[in-house]
Amino acid sequence: MKSRGEPYLAERVEMSSSVTPMMWRRSTHCSHGQCVEVATLPDSVAVRDSKNPSGPSLQFPKQAWRNFLVAAKTAEFTIQRIFLLLRAALLRARLAS
Repeated sequence: MKSRGEPYLAERVEMSSSVTPMMWRRSTHCSHGQCVEVATLPDSVAVRDSKNPSGPSLQFPKQAWRNFLVAAKTAEFTIQRIFLLLRAALLRARLAS
């Protein structure tokens, strides 16, 4: 049985180690350093681990990212569920590369 959260993750998630300069931002609620950073690209949104800024990022199509944020803001996901979904997306991207 699919959870309501699964459709919000991108069908096309890519891992990138792009050297293209990006404007990364993180939540003002991030005070402990264990956060994700987000950069907006022309066709996608990149997400990376703030503890490893030189490491790879995940890139989601913009609409999939918007849907994910709406679901997260409306409490459709628990924090644990969000982490599990993002981990699954990262593993799929690693396997695809």
